Amino acid sequence: PIKIESQFLDNIDTLFKDVSVIILQDYNKGVMTTKVITSLINKAKKQNIPIIVDPKNDNFLLYKNCDIFKPNLKEIKEGMNIDFDEKNDSELEKATSLLRQELNAKCILLTLSDRGICIKTKEDFVHTPAYGGSVVDVSGAGDTVISVASLLLSEGVSFKNISKISSLSGGIVCQKVGVVPIEKEELLSESIKIF
Repeated sequence: PIKIESQFLDNIDTLFKDVSVIILQDYNKGVMTTKVITSLINKAKKQNIPIIVDPKNDNFLLYKNCDIFKPNLKEIKEGMNIDFDEKNDSELEKATSLLRQELNAKCILLTLSDRGICIKTKEDFVHTPAYGGSVVDVSGAGDTVISVASLLLSEGVSFKNISKISSLSGGIVCQKVGVVPIEKEELLSESIKIF
């Protein structure tokens, strides 16, 4: 495993020169080891490349110093071993604040399913409601949210606007059947309505 980790990191090393954001998508399949996580985050920080994380529980608290950490409700409760009332914004703020401090992350982007997204930075807490009509299918919504958030992060968009547009993108995808890409034109036209 140590040899494979080193080979993996060497292969990744060659990709860093053309990268404007890094997404660490952890599926608990063994790729995201402690060494891989810390090496990638440290290298990204040295090169001023923003890094966004979609965690799973095994490595939940290893993603120190990332820019955006994006758990869902189940993951934050299990990963932090806490329980709170997700319908209470002050409890959401407290939980995301604890997690942000624990990870020394710039921002926690917590997805709340049909209740939208909340975002916690050192200075702010914002709960953005879910957008759109009735939910048809949630497949792919989390991947859409992290993809859109990553694009916006790479362009220097504020965390508050990342929350709004990411919530909107997840809402659009949830109104369609199956795992579908979000169309740029639809996201742009819907974004006009929220600003």
